[in-house]
Amino acid sequence: MNKKLISAAVLLGMSGAATAVHVNPDGKGQVLLYPYYTVNGGKDTYFHVVNTTNEYKAVKVRINEGVNTWEALDFNLYLSPYDVWAGGLTMGEDGVPELYTPDTSCTAPAINGRVDLRTFNIDSYAQDQEPAAFDDIDPVERLAEGHIEMIEMGIIEDDADPATAALIKTYIKHVNGVPGDCEALVDLFRSGPWATNEAQFLHAPTGGLFGTAEIIDVANGIDRGYSATAIADFWDLDAATDATNAHTFPGTSYPNLNGQTVQAGTLLVMGSVDADIAYTDAAGAQAVVNDAGLGSTVEALSAALSVASLSNQFYVADSVNGATDWVVTFPTKHFFVNGDSTAADFKSGQFGLDPTPGPLEADVFNGLAPFDNGFAVDIEMSLYDREEETVTADIDFSPSGTNTGRMLFEVNVLEFAADRSVLDSTLASQINVPAGWQAGWAQLDFSAQQVTGATLAGMPAIGFAAQAAQNGTLGGGSTLANYAALFDHVYGKALP
Repeated sequence: MNKKLISAAVLLGMSGAATAVHVNPDGKGQVLLYPYYTVNGGKDTYFHVVNTTNEYKAVKVRINEGVNTWEALDFNLYLSPYDVWAGGLTMGEDGVPELYTPDTSCTAPAINGRVDLRTFNIDSYAQDQEPAAFDDIDPVERLAEGHIEMIEMGIIEDDADPATAALIKTYIKHVNGVPGDCEALVDLFRSGPWATNEAQFLHAPTGGLFGTAEIIDVANGIDRGYSATAIADFWDLDAATDATNAHTFPGTSYPNLNGQTVQAGTLLVMGSVDADIAYTDAAGAQAVVNDAGLGSTVEALSAALSVASLSNQFYVADSVNGATDWVVTFPTKHFFVNGDSTAADFKSGQFGLDPTPGPLEADVFNGLAPFDNGFAVDIEMSLYDREEETVTADIDFSPSGTNTGRMLFEVNVLEFAADRSVLDSTLASQINVPAGWQAGWAQLDFSAQQVTGATLAGMPAIGFAAQAAQNGTLGGGSTLANYAALFDHVYGKALP
């Protein structure tokens, strides 16, 4: 493994030629990771993607359930220059979560009104291999919360056939607020050239996407928003010289976060296997470690997302019904815990590797580093109040039960108030805050985990803290005021 340290200034100076996966602090990239959506408790989640470039982009949109990132819905999205697409997730009248959009940008397949999220991938895998904590979460319930990813597949361009590429652009381009011909675009997959070779008429992805999401608490009139984590240089492709792209047929699980796509029936690997990890050194200077030649794109992405610690605040004052929920999402975990179907030790079922009994869950399967302690992630949390008192927190399932010190899911919600929740999550664990504490901050320690097995200590994690409070004394007690906040986590890196 080739690893080297370079200064942040040097990295910025060479960024035009860099092909190493990295988190872009400027918020734009080829891949966008949205750590959380929910439709629980009467909430809706709106999410958006913005094309900041003058290019016509093809983007894969994928909605993943939160237990183990089985795909709940995906589709292809086509953005014209400077376009914005917006979608929403809500609980349908039939009790099934659904996607809806008022947006006119072209999608394949077309989204007409509302589309139910689907349990197909959950139902297709034996559930008897799951940890016991999953037993009470049925497939439809699993669809109610999760995370979202968007992956740029390419830009509409073709040096060999510029006329056809120009025609496709007219299908996508908005005129008076309406795309030219979305049906004609979809027909390219039905009976046109994309039916046999979906790579035609596109060049490599160029980035420049950013995204946001909002969790709308309809009943309480509250909106909490966050920005998606942007991943730059995800693809090992040069848009200036390389017509190769990751565009693929809708309705497939490709492209994915392992840098794989399928074109003309052939599985292709196009993602970068190098990672740049920005951090602050012991002297307080900004620097970057370059991790070159990792085994796969998902390992490089996991290295770029790796954190040794995760910190944020909490507020649980009883006098105002204070509550805080943390979201901690491991967006690449699915690739490490589900095994390789070609491996000798592959076992049919949701978790692909042979089980190794653990001290807490005898039916948890071992995964690959960094998730090699099984499906659950071992954690340690330290709590501090605002006067510097500190404890090591117990972490229980919600409702409170046996202390686990583990996070079991791909999307995890940690509730700090004993009897109040912000997000109404079914994937929640309870943080036991000491009696009498009203507010403070906490830190999760992942430093015992190994991200690539040899290089970085920590886990690939993203998320935020959501807070709520109420004041029922306004207007002499006749008016109820609801307050809400959302804060991104603060991360620490640990390098050898």
